[in-house]
Amino acid sequence: MTVIRHRWILVLAAVMGAAVAYALIPPEEPEFDGKRLSAWLEAFDYESEETVNVATPALRAMGSNAVIPLIRMLKAKDSRLRTKWMDLVQRQTLIQFQFTPADVLRRRAIIACEKLGPAAKAAVPALFDLVSEGDPRTSRSALNALVEIGDGTLNPFTQALTNRNERIRVAAARALGVLGKEADAAVPALLQSARTDQLELRREAEKALRLTTGAANPTPDAK
Repeated sequence: MTVIRHRWILVLAAVMGAAVAYALIPPEEPEFDGKRLSAWLEAFDYESEETVNVATPALRAMGSNAVIPLIRMLKAKDSRLRTKWMDLVQRQTLIQFQFTPADVLRRRAIIACEKLGPAAKAAVPALFDLVSEGDPRTSRSALNALVEIGDGTLNPFTQALTNRNERIRVAAARALGVLGKEADAAVPALLQSARTDQLELRREAEKALRLTTGAANPTPDAK
């Protein structure tokens, strides 16, 4: 019993040491007005327009310096080991630590990229991965961010038109409509979507085609 207890003490000490090291040496981030990027991004957890309006200018002031940390957040994942580690650390009461789940980090980073617009161009590949692999809500948010970045890359949108989730397909068609004539290369994919039996997707695809081609009826043979 004593040996087992000693082992648990050693394990806990190792976990605590790692937690302290993480807390004392956090990932490098830019600052604005004495606050780190991650602190400013917490404002995006709230739906209050006031808090978002305060954080957005600070984010834009950091500009491209914020993009590398944002890419790191976009790629954040909670492994089973990390999840157990966080649970174990939070159970102890000697030192209080605050860990942010990966899904929260990703959501904040997506909104930040959307607010940064073209300055977040380097984050496009990471956002593309979230469109392809994320849950429906994350995918739609990533599409919105890509629209605001507007670097001319249409692959995330055209591929999302064939996603298994209907909401993602609809969001992709809507996003292409926002891009308008900049999305003319996506016309073949939109024509395909306009022939679907899914009413909402068909309507969004037809609307996007009108905005992209300028034609009043770009799908005369559509259902």
